[in-house]
Amino acid sequence: MNSPPTQVHSISPILASQLTCLSREEFSLNHHRIKKILNNALSEAENNSVSIEINDYFKKGLTFISQKEH
Repeated sequence: MNSPPTQVHSISPILASQLTCLSREEFSLNHHRIKKILNNALSEAENNSVSIEINDYFKKGLTFISQKEH
C-alpha cells in the first residue's frame, strides 16, 4: 500500500489570480483550457508524489467544468 504524500503543493498564485479574474462567462468559454491546466498540475503532482491543495474556487470550477461536459 502506498504511503500518503507528505508534501503539499499549492497551485501557483499567478494561475490562481488568472482563474479568479475570469467571469463565469469567460470560465465557460475557456473551461477546456482551464481543465487542461488543472489536469497538468494534478498529473505533475502525482508523478512527483505530491498532493495538491485546491481551494474552494477551483473545486467549484471543476464541478462547473464536469457539469458542462455531461
